[in-house]
Amino acid sequence: MRSKIARLALLAATLVSLALPAFASATASPTEISTALGKGVTYLKGLQAESGEIPGFGGDWSLTALAAANTAPADVNKSGKAGKDARSWYEGVVGVPTWPGEGAVATDYERGALLAYAAGIDPARVSKRQNLIAKVASTYQPEKPGYYGSTLNGTVFGLLVLALIGAVFAELLSSRNGLGHVIAASASNFNVAMMFACAILLALIGIGLTQIIRQARRRLAFWEVRTDRTASVIR
Repeated sequence: MRSKIARLALLAATLVSLALPAFASATASPTEISTALGKGVTYLKGLQAESGEIPGFGGDWSLTALAAANTAPADVNKSGKAGKDARSWYEGVVGVPTWPGEGAVATDYERGALLAYAAGIDPARVSKRQNLIAKVASTYQPEKPGYYGSTLNGTVFGLLVLALIGAVFAELLSSRNGLGHVIAASASNFNVAMMFACAILLALIGIGLTQIIRQARRRLAFWEVRTDRTASVIR
């Protein structure tokens, strides 16, 4: 119990530390921000290979930066040839049923889902045999309540992925209120601190609701708890 409280306290402290810079007054004008974004997009486009790949460590994360700068990865095509754009490249990578290979962990699927979404690819239908949302959901471990995979990091990103296909996804598209809208607005304004603060807050809300539902289930469906105890005694 103490370890859980310690983890939640650490997350809360991280949330506060990320949110504080967001309240500071902006020092860059809209023109300066636009110029910086343009230079960043130009730099990322320059890294692209003729095959459409953005190579290097963390090159795939460039898809999120392009999307945040209102540049569709499908339009990033250094060679100018059909099927050689950044979107097609990533779709070919994660669309293979065997991706990401042996020893894959929850965060692999979560990263793939988030980047697919940024690239304009439906994470649930990357290909006929690749459903990244289902893969993320399959990593939930009942024996470790609240965890996707084996780490808290996996839970944070797992809840963020699942949030994309729910209410937060709708807010990102059309709402003028809510955390989803704040995330979208922060991304547009290049406010990374606020964007990640909202993401962590979403994760905390998800963890809290999961614990509340679990406690309510134990009290209301008490026969299931007794059955589990009896089975453990028999074993």
